[in-house]
Amino acid sequence: MRAEPNAHYIFRRDQVLSLDTAEFVDLFDPRRFDSFQLRARFGAVSLEIEHAELCGDICTIPEGRNLIRALHASWPYAAFFLDLKRPFGPARALGAWPILAYALCVVDIELVEFDASAECTVRLDQNQLRRFRDIALYTIEQLGQVAEIPPEVLFGRKRAITKQLDKILDIA
Repeated sequence: MRAEPNAHYIFRRDQVLSLDTAEFVDLFDPRRFDSFQLRARFGAVSLEIEHAELCGDICTIPEGRNLIRALHASWPYAAFFLDLKRPFGPARALGAWPILAYALCVVDIELVEFDASAECTVRLDQNQLRRFRDIALYTIEQLGQVAEIPPEVLFGRKRAITKQLDKILDIA
């Protein structure tokens, strides 16, 4: 399989269960591309986990979360490559914001249930989320320079990434 500029990559069930990201990482290793090829893949890659849309948001599926964590550990370039208009998971929920859905797989999530009120609250590790955002913005800048992408285009991409992450980032 070659990494096409407008690629849609589906992680198969066997890859998910074994946390095998090697094929994907090999296909989209930024060191494999010259500046023109890298520029062509800027914001053009979408991800899917086979049959995950049947189970709900990616960040609520333990196997999906584990796969994305493994992917992020070896390939921290999602903010540069990911198509922000193509859902990552069900479009009717968090998947509508692909980098947010991806980030929620990477950070720790805590579900707190209050018995007296029968309410639930979700807490995110804000420090991990900020770290994810910082890495995202850094990789956009670094790969953007290699790809010779104009600064105003990189600024727009950073703004779009920040806009998605700010939906859950405690900015106080």
